[in-house]
Amino acid sequence: MKHTPLILTIALAVAAFAAPLISPREDARRLEVLFFGAPTKNHPGHDPITRYRVLKKHLGDDGINLTYLEEPSEALHPRTLAQFDAVLMYGNWAQRGPMPPAQEKALVDFVENGGGFLPIHSASACYGKSEAFVKLVGGVFKSHGGAEFSPQTTNSTHEVTRGYEGFTAWDETYVHERHASDRTILQERDGEPWTWIRTQGRGRVFYTASGHDHRVWDQPNFHDLLKRAVYWAVGDEARGKLAALKLPEFEMIDVQLPGYIKRKLVTKVPKPFSPEESIKLAQVPPGFELSLFASEPDIVNPIYIAWDHKGRAFVVETIDYPNNLQAGNVGNDRIKICEDTDGDGRADKFTVFADKLSIPTTMVFANGGVICTNGSDVLFLKDTDGDDVADLRKVLFTGIRTGDTHAGTSNFRYGVDNWIWATTGYSGFGGEVGGKTHGFGTGVFRFKPDASAMEFLQNTTNNTWGLGFSEEFDIHGSTANANPSFYLTFPRRHYEQAGLSQPRTPRADDNPLFFPSSTDIRQVDAHHRYTAAAGHAFYTSRRFPEIYWNNMAFICAPTGKLVGQWARHAKGAGFELQQQPNNIYNSADAWSGPVCAEVGPDGALWICDWYNIVIQHNPTPNKGSSGLDAKRGKGNAYVTPHRDKQHGRIYRVYPKGSSNDPYKADFASSNMFWRMEAQRAAVEKGTSIENVSNIHEFYAKAGNGSLDLETIKAALSSKNAGLRRAALRNAPLDDTLAKMFISNGKITIREPRVLLDLLLAFASVGNSDSIGTALVGLISADPAVIMNDPVLHDAFQVAARRHGGSFVKSALDTIRPKETKGPRDVLHNGDIETIQGDQPDGWEPRFHGGSRNAAFSAVKEGRKGSMCLKVTSDQSSDSGWAATIKVKRNTRYRLGGWIRTENVKGSGSMFNVHGVGHKTKAVRGTTGWTEYSVDFDSGSATEIIIHALYGGYGGQTGTAWYDDIYLQETSESGLGGTVLSIASYFGKNASGTAKTTLIRHLDERAQKGDQFAQVLKKSIESQEADKQSQDPRQGTETITVVLKSVREQMLFDRKVFDAPPGKRIRLIFENTDSMPHNIVIGKPGSLEKIGTAADQMLADHPTAVKLGYVPDIPEVIAATGLVFPGETEALEFISPDQPGQYDFVCTFPGHWRIMKGVMRVK
Repeated sequence: MKHTPLILTIALAVAAFAAPLISPREDARRLEVLFFGAPTKNHPGHDPITRYRVLKKHLGDDGINLTYLEEPSEALHPRTLAQFDAVLMYGNWAQRGPMPPAQEKALVDFVENGGGFLPIHSASACYGKSEAFVKLVGGVFKSHGGAEFSPQTTNSTHEVTRGYEGFTAWDETYVHERHASDRTILQERDGEPWTWIRTQGRGRVFYTASGHDHRVWDQPNFHDLLKRAVYWAVGDEARGKLAALKLPEFEMIDVQLPGYIKRKLVTKVPKPFSPEESIKLAQVPPGFELSLFASEPDIVNPIYIAWDHKGRAFVVETIDYPNNLQAGNVGNDRIKICEDTDGDGRADKFTVFADKLSIPTTMVFANGGVICTNGSDVLFLKDTDGDDVADLRKVLFTGIRTGDTHAGTSNFRYGVDNWIWATTGYSGFGGEVGGKTHGFGTGVFRFKPDASAMEFLQNTTNNTWGLGFSEEFDIHGSTANANPSFYLTFPRRHYEQAGLSQPRTPRADDNPLFFPSSTDIRQVDAHHRYTAAAGHAFYTSRRFPEIYWNNMAFICAPTGKLVGQWARHAKGAGFELQQQPNNIYNSADAWSGPVCAEVGPDGALWICDWYNIVIQHNPTPNKGSSGLDAKRGKGNAYVTPHRDKQHGRIYRVYPKGSSNDPYKADFASSNMFWRMEAQRAAVEKGTSIENVSNIHEFYAKAGNGSLDLETIKAALSSKNAGLRRAALRNAPLDDTLAKMFISNGKITIREPRVLLDLLLAFASVGNSDSIGTALVGLISADPAVIMNDPVLHDAFQVAARRHGGSFVKSALDTIRPKETKGPRDVLHNGDIETIQGDQPDGWEPRFHGGSRNAAFSAVKEGRKGSMCLKVTSDQSSDSGWAATIKVKRNTRYRLGGWIRTENVKGSGSMFNVHGVGHKTKAVRGTTGWTEYSVDFDSGSATEIIIHALYGGYGGQTGTAWYDDIYLQETSESGLGGTVLSIASYFGKNASGTAKTTLIRHLDERAQKGDQFAQVLKKSIESQEADKQSQDPRQGTETITVVLKSVREQMLFDRKVFDAPPGKRIRLIFENTDSMPHNIVIGKPGSLEKIGTAADQMLADHPTAVKLGYVPDIPEVIAATGLVFPGETEALEFISPDQPGQYDFVCTFPGHWRIMKGVMRVK
């Protein structure tokens, strides 16, 4: 890296310390280059977005900002082009077609007025009928072959090629035609002009035919060629501004850090830069400014930021993080008030509001003070005498588990509902709040500001460090390990009310590769993706351009040194978030690590830069995985002297020339922060609210106890979707909803998110014939709207089960004869009548934890004296019978069956879908045969594992029997399958009188020849217990092998285990690590092929997750699913007959090259 040296006098340094620090400056700045690409579908061989990603990260420390656009009308518009020094074009557009005249004129004018143009490779094949474009490029693609070659430099005196070394790689052998006569040829291939330059007006054009695919684009000397070309093409004026910026030199220091990507010790990293130097390596979108608000020594290790009612920044600093846990929750951390008293945009007054805190991670304002985490406690801090120092310090509640300090509680936010919302990772919470004991982990929860109540809302997929609200109060968040965006479906209490299993928060992202401007990316796994996502703030002000308003989310990727932009799109009652190729912030500084990004009271985006060379908590490195042996500390993070305790920065990002939002709490403010402040103040002060025009005024009345029926009814009629939804969540329990939203027997709401809240509101009112009838009409009118939307389907089930009797009665008048057979069962041997040897065909025992002495058998003790599955144990066991089934993608299924128990103690028996959280109600004690079921969507999965679980999610003792198990494809069963499900639930849960009344009605219909009425009557009646016989038969012995993950080392505890040929093997895998793993057993010598196939699965990451990262190739003999931290799974298979050394490996992303071993069959 060659940069202009930076020499500053002491006087200049002192002046810079106090002065505003804003980038870019007009007189000294980085170069702005537009990468004009094209959709990959235009030419699959040319994938512009991946070429952009490679170039962006390699040119970041050379002062070149790349911005990607692929919509021609946007990219080639004078307004857009005015923001750039040059346009680099790569992709395929209209090979023999014309260029739209307006775009052609804009591009030509841009160049002739001094802009640079760099058409690369296939750009010469675009717009062949545009003479102006062809002239600009200097030639047109004619044909090509392909070969490995080195373009020959024929002009070594030009500044682009002077001292250039070149490269050898396979590329397409372009031949051109319509050659311009005013070119200067720089390189040739076998006499064919290959790289050339020309000028037009005041602008400069560079072209090279190199660059078909990554065999070229990954070449360091190709990056060098394009860097040289950019420097030349932008012209002397722009290049002079880059020189005036004086990019800092990268001075290397000695370190010993783990290198997981190359499995090699990292021994050199750049020194940290001062804020004045570091900001020169940062990029924000064109038209935006990056302004330093605070830095060391005034703030150090900032992990979170929030603002009080005056708009003052309160920064949470945690020097003790991650390993310096202190006894008694008294540590060295603090909350500091940072104020800009002179209005220049940079803090100049710092006050320690609270100190002696132990690893605080978050804070929120409420009740005139601050609520924050402090070790295992949640504190309330308040300044009672006006000196900006908290003199009141009270424990609101305790229970934050601190076994892993990066897996605890975070993201306190004052919700629109007047509760404090938060997230927790796998360390979890266990304590008493509001007189009730709560215990949970890895999810979203909320509590009242006075700690009088707490509610767990939904489990997430992994360690959770992000939470955000839309203006309509939709809940989103981010997790680590490849799930940067999720959304909350609806609170768990609704699922439990209806006896439904709540899924984990659905993925809203496809976990794409991110777009850094640095090559110094050090990650444990999920390489070059969001492996440590933090924050999920939506832009909820109006200072930014309109495209941002309530639409763009900001998600930090500290290991990528960036804050990404994610555009949100509704998908039924759920959401999709698409990562934008252009970040709101990225840096080429190896130390930059943004961990928090929030929209502030001024309408700017505020970024907490952890600024630390170490952005890794666990696992604990070892030489095999990373080249470094390390130890684990008290916070479960690996110990290293390189964790920095001296630096930290806070930046603001905003459109250049824009003004701060007014600092005033106001229900009409354009900034949601100030609307929330107005709401909170009204609630806490009991302020009267006369008129309700938005969601905040509505919840202010709800919070101060003045919400009345007329206000709710008016809000229910509002055209504002957020206000209407708020009213639905607070709807009266009378017939108001039915009168307002049911007309002629039909539900009048169609917008999916509003319909979702209406269905949940229906579930809160008493049984209603009109609602039951309307629900039948809803699903009959367009079944796909409900059946193909997992969130709406679950909400529909909640409502329909609440009004089950009227729903079933009404359905009898609507059902079609072809649907009376109900849904198709796709499960083989669900009745356990097919036995192979002494095992039920298609079923196998599996252990997940606890005792492995549970007895598994297929016995003739079923519901009607038939065969069934049986598990019994006198020691706590988490185990069960498992079956693997092929399923269709994105299809609704119902898993269910019958369970009987005897003296069951513990977590209970149930049915579940492995790894995704879909499960039936747990059965404990002694019960007769009872049917249980759960509906779910298959998502991207093509194969699932279902369990008849014994002691699922904890363990149990006693005996459980399972019979007539089914997996029904409800998507194709129409209303019939849905009615059967509702009838079954009604039969188990309705009062005796209601059940008798419905059975009588069904019997009357059945007597008149209604076959479906007879089916429903039988289903409801069958929920009663049957008699059982007893004649147990034990299962067969197996050879048991136990494997464990080595905590924090990405290794198995055994590299070799032996197995005899042709025998049943029970491989028990205990995941004692802090990240997910699996075990895949392959044929001899198949390691490389299995690992490569696993890597290729990441092209469709959601499907890879569903399949547990196990590739579907013949080399795979057997495999577990994805086993999460603290879980155990038993894999049963028949060992191969042929002796040999069979590979076993973990195929979680980034693990297979390290976490492996051999099964010796002999």
